[in-house]
Amino acid sequence: MKYYYKFLIVLILGFSFQSCQEDDTEFGAVIAPSNLDFNFDIQGQSTTDPDGDGTGIVVFNATADNALNYTYDFGDGRQGSTFDGAIEHRFVELGVISYNVTVTATGTGGAATTQTLVIDVLSTFDDSEAKDFLTGGSSKTWYWSVTENGHWGVGPTNLI
Repeated sequence: MKYYYKFLIVLILGFSFQSCQEDDTEFGAVIAPSNLDFNFDIQGQSTTDPDGDGTGIVVFNATADNALNYTYDFGDGRQGSTFDGAIEHRFVELGVISYNVTVTATGTGGAATTQTLVIDVLSTFDDSEAKDFLTGGSSKTWYWSVTENGHWGVGPTNLI
């Protein structure tokens, strides 16, 4: 039994020496993106509607040399990320609102380049497609159904 423990200790020491190797300290070049170009297109923007048609939809495009990823902070509490720099976002706060939109291009090793633009967007949040879906193309009157459990957050009913 005493030889068994000695053999086990030698085996463990052998595995621990076997698994040791030199650390690979080569990380590679850390390259920050350069020449960051950032633009946007507000849906329905024209000379008569400079802030858009009220949908609040904006298409953003960013390009940069040596960028691996683009992260957007839309200035309304929401964010988005894309690999090619193109992203679409809908602003939903009603009225003409100014937003500080920031794009961050990330390169190797996490090096980043940032640019911010201020845009004015009109949102009336009049979603005609959703209205047509819910009403069938006409108008309808909606009622709370207290007799059905869990109907629109009414919760459980204990009707006997």
